[in-house]
Amino acid sequence: MLVLAAAEPQQFLSLPPIAYELLAQPRHVSLINLSENGAVPSAAAMAAACALPSYVHEVMAYPVGHPIPRTIDVATSPGFVYLISDDPDQLAADYEHLRQIEQDGLYDGVKVRDSMR
Repeated sequence: MLVLAAAEPQQFLSLPPIAYELLAQPRHVSLINLSENGAVPSAAAMAAACALPSYVHEVMAYPVGHPIPRTIDVATSPGFVYLISDDPDQLAADYEHLRQIEQDGLYDGVKVRDSMR
């Protein structure tokens, strides 16, 4: 677009003012470990989060079972989850549910050990 604006300004100005239409609302959620200790959860432990209607993808900062500290900033976040929905109420509900999953012990390590048996 920058090259077009510089090389062909009239063609650039003839483009529609909106380059794309946002069809759904995205939400990037940084995960938070509230306890002093924890571990990156297994896929089984993450199943409830992955089952949220607006869940799309997660990225964890470390491999499954890796010890994680209490989250105090972006650098100590266990990872993040992407939620996307065309319904803002669904997005808000899933965000709150994800936070509840975390509070219920997502990073406590017990689920990680249990899933390795």
